[in-house]
Amino acid sequence: MIDATSCKNGGMLIIDILMGRDDAEGAFYLLDGDYILPADREVSEDDSLAWTWGESDETLQIKHRFVSGQYFKLIATRYWDEDTPYINAFHAKISVEGDTATEMKIVLDKEHPKQKVMDTFRAPGHGNQDYTVVNIDALAFDNGGTLTIKIQVGNAEASGSFDLFDEDIKLPTKGTPKEALSSTWGIAPGNNGTITHSFEKGKVFKLGATGDWFSKKGDINAFHAIISVEEN
Repeated sequence: MIDATSCKNGGMLIIDILMGRDDAEGAFYLLDGDYILPADREVSEDDSLAWTWGESDETLQIKHRFVSGQYFKLIATRYWDEDTPYINAFHAKISVEGDTATEMKIVLDKEHPKQKVMDTFRAPGHGNQDYTVVNIDALAFDNGGTLTIKIQVGNAEASGSFDLFDEDIKLPTKGTPKEALSSTWGIAPGNNGTITHSFEKGKVFKLGATGDWFSKKGDINAFHAIISVEEN
């Protein structure tokens, strides 16, 4: 599920997909958020707002312009209907171009307590912060829980630092992020880190991703995060 409801004036939804290296071909369909998946057949291009397909190790893209904020669904399946089972992986970077879409948002609830995101960060130079922000909506967990963010940094030059904040905190642009709830700093390219934070009632968090202070200013790298809540 893709939550673009904060983009009230609409925009261009862009999904960049990197196929894995196994043999299976993949098809990807973008659907309206309220679309009910058919029980008697597979989703096809006739059902979708936009779609694409590709082979192993290919880079694909879906684009769709929308006029007001809404939910979407992204469906991934094998492209050819073959008897032999095949498995492949993919990474998807999801973004919106438009004046109102400056931050990513995910929603976690009891039915979907785990989400994956992929984005990039930039090294700001020593002593500075330049956050890529992921808003994490965990309001559905009335009794609180434990938020866990498992992070993998890409293989480009910059190392990554990650800070978790309350929703109402103004993110710093300089100095040590003293108001962070939890942090993991200096994750080298290709390595992993984890943030955990326990909370007593449902709330919204901000995850800030930035290059660490010892990376060359302006260097860019990607990160992949698995964000989940274990309910109290």
